Amino acid sequence: MKCNTLSKGCSTYYKKLKTLIPVKGKYEKQFLNSIFESLEGICSEQPNISYDELCNRIGTPTDLIIEYYENADAEYVIQKLHISSIIRNIVIAILLIAVIVASIELYSFHKLYKQAENSIDGYTIEYIQEETP
Repeated sequence: MKCNTLSKGCSTYYKKLKTLIPVKGKYEKQFLNSIFESLEGICSEQPNISYDELCNRIGTPTDLIIEYYENADAEYVIQKLHISSIIRNIVIAILLIAVIVASIELYSFHKLYKQAENSIDGYTIEYIQEETP
């Protein structure tokens, strides 16, 4: 499914519809496929149809999503949202662990830097600048 086969109005409509679906499982993909096919048919009939005309003809993307989830199986939707929540929490935990590990590493590098700085106490490094003629 490529949005570039659709006109600008149809493509905008389809993209907004896709962003409103929180979880894309088997049934959501079938729903999106049917909407895409409908949009292709509409775009072939009226190539210059605008987003607002589509909203008047089909309904807004929000209305379609609300209608879809009102008619969907509640257990299926709850299960998909639960799985999505678990995955989101795992990703957040991994990112937090990565930040903590990086902070510890930076702290240890800073400590080593301070030790190295203190170990050469009393010595200075002089740079000789070469004169250019």
